[in-house]
Amino acid sequence: MPRFDSFLFYALIALIAGQLLSNYYSETLSNGLVGTIILFLLPIPLLVFRKTWLIRTIVFYELFILGIFTAAQHQESVTDLFSKNEKSLSRIKIYEVLRANTFNYRYYGKVVSVNDTASSVKVLVTVSKEDRAVALKVGQQLVTKVKPKPIDPPQNPGAFDYAAYLKNKGILAQYRLKKTTI
Repeated sequence: MPRFDSFLFYALIALIAGQLLSNYYSETLSNGLVGTIILFLLPIPLLVFRKTWLIRTIVFYELFILGIFTAAQHQESVTDLFSKNEKSLSRIKIYEVLRANTFNYRYYGKVVSVNDTASSVKVLVTVSKEDRAVALKVGQQLVTKVKPKPIDPPQNPGAFDYAAYLKNKGILAQYRLKKTTI
């Protein structure tokens, strides 16, 4: 049975952990200046201290920060994707059906493409019940020219922050559709 005592193995684990946890820390490191300062100032203790365990700890920490920084830099932005063209044609694939409320059917979807440009942005899709729209199923795709909107923060202090909840799930925008816009 192989043993995983290798320094490189643990360094790789630190980098991957940073990338996986980037959703929680990307707000702090999304600013390129902050990430650059952290990455370039942390090696200074390597020159001062000559202890192996301290050097390894700092290297693991730096790789963790580097993982967060690289993942945050490569996350797809909804505004970048949809601001290029005013008349964008979006193809959305439904991947989860949510409980409907009195006025809307609600779904989690993934934008498959925008004007034939591949995408993987997760979105909240609401379809109005006013037009007697039929409920969608998982796996169904829909095409619309409606532009996505940001998810509104709570209006009342202390209220549940649905926008933050969805952001934690990786959902960055919402489509409010009617039967005539699908």
